Amino acid sequence: MARNAGDITENTNLINEAIQHFNEVEKREGNVSPLSSGQIRLEGLEVTNFSSQYGSESSISYVAINLAGQLSVFPKYGDYTQACVLRTYGPWWKKAPSGTKAYTGTPSDFKSEDFLEIRFSEYLYPTRIEIYETYNPGAIVRILACDGAGGSDADKGKITWATLWSQGKLKPTKQRPRIFAPPVNRVSFATNLIRLELNSTCLDYYTELDGVKLVGTLTPPVEAMYKNLPSLCFPDEDWEQNVTENQRKCEPRRGSEGKTILDVDELQQRIGVMDINKTEVADPEDTLFAFLPRELLQLVLSYLDTRDLCKLAQTCRLLRDNCYDPLLYVDLNLQPFWSQISGPHLSSLVSRCQRVQRLNLSWLGGGGHIDQELFKRFKLNS
Repeated sequence: MARNAGDITENTNLINEAIQHFNEVEKREGNVSPLSSGQIRLEGLEVTNFSSQYGSESSISYVAINLAGQLSVFPKYGDYTQACVLRTYGPWWKKAPSGTKAYTGTPSDFKSEDFLEIRFSEYLYPTRIEIYETYNPGAIVRILACDGAGGSDADKGKITWATLWSQGKLKPTKQRPRIFAPPVNRVSFATNLIRLELNSTCLDYYTELDGVKLVGTLTPPVEAMYKNLPSLCFPDEDWEQNVTENQRKCEPRRGSEGKTILDVDELQQRIGVMDINKTEVADPEDTLFAFLPRELLQLVLSYLDTRDLCKLAQTCRLLRDNCYDPLLYVDLNLQPFWSQISGPHLSSLVSRCQRVQRLNLSWLGGGGHIDQELFKRFKLNS
């Protein structure tokens, strides 16, 4: 955000240059975002779900539904009531006395704080997702696609989501209108439902989105289609590539209190003598963990997040019994795993939740149906 007269002048020039750029592209190409041959572009048909919005339910200003349909603001830049605006921005609402304390055991690679789900009129194999940002850009941290045709079965409580793009580090961007269209992962299915996940912590004010468009093909695209798409990135921008699982493993993960969180692979490397990936079930008496006092073993396990506790519990009986200790689940945050948890998964956690003091079930149900009666049993037994 501009701090003085010089900053205001610089921001104004940057905005005018961006608007001029998009006007020239539209005049030359017939559209502000040209496509390669054989590709189809769809506007959002409807917003099916969202976590928050600035406007009220009875209003048409600053509400999530403004994300669907034709663009009404772009390439203009500024605060417009026709845009989609989320409820919060910056870190102030977390640091306030009324803010929610961070959950321990939350994976550090989970940065999402808001989401928007947009449905399109047709199923396409996605080659690009275009997000039209018209005020305070830079809040998008993850883009997902729903496999609504082949990989989902709502009757059986199974819904498959695939990550098209995710951001490794939060970082502010320049104040100007832009079409955010990062390179996406190739998926083997067509989709008509896209989910945007956002984090506005590094922004000085509310982010505003004017629209989302799905670009793709009716049949599985060849690799060249991904490479031949015209770039929408400004010359002075450097959009971060997809952060893959392998890249995440190379970076130390940290919990909400700053403690380094070790994954199973790194734990094995540091212990060395143990082979915790061997296929046969280990005898507890044959493992080094058997010689550790239970209190010390619990301290070691406290450095793992919920996902890694579940993985480690599958290695041997001793670790399973310790990973199931209710004291490790006093502060339980299941929100990062919304796309993976359905009713049966929730049932399997009951025995570990006897001493839960704080429980976050936000966004659950997106990965599968959670029966009302099952949820009641979970609450009664945990």
